[in-house]
Amino acid sequence: MKNKIETKIRNISLLHTKTTKFIDLEKHDLYDSNFEYLDNIMKYYLDLHDGIDEMEVIREDYYLLLINISKIYKLINKSINYLNKWFELDIKNYREVSLIYSYGRGNYLLDLVSLFKTYYKNDDINLKELFDLYNLGYQMGNDYYLFFCLLGKIDKIKFTKDIQFNKNNIINLIDYVEHVSLFLEEYEKN
Repeated sequence: MKNKIETKIRNISLLHTKTTKFIDLEKHDLYDSNFEYLDNIMKYYLDLHDGIDEMEVIREDYYLLLINISKIYKLINKSINYLNKWFELDIKNYREVSLIYSYGRGNYLLDLVSLFKTYYKNDDINLKELFDLYNLGYQMGNDYYLFFCLLGKIDKIKFTKDIQFNKNNIINLIDYVEHVSLFLEEYEKN
């Protein structure tokens, strides 16, 4: 399985290298849209946290989220910090740091985030190995700050009446948060 994943990452990296096309996009607009998303997701989890705290009896799915919610806050805050670092770079618009729309599908950073979300649970290869392998073929330059920010753009947990379904969703979310946080810690050490 590891060889299959490595081959896919190398091919995606090569594809992004060979099929890049630049577009103009105001850096401020990109910053604002990502900051707004992260701010809204933080407010959502803070409100959810407050709502759980007010419950007299807490269901086990809510409790599972409650005991792990600080991990979510940390990742969102880390993502905001990376977004701010990216924004502070001396760049007038994002074209100068290569916003790439690859093979007509979308931004290469979003492609890479999607790959990370697909393979983060894989025991054969960790996220740092995926990132390093990708960078062998396609150098991100200053885009890595924005990439790290995008990794923290998690979804909202939607609670249903099915407690087990909710618990599975929470477990998957926390698992993703922990894997990404570990990857970011590993990267920050280097």
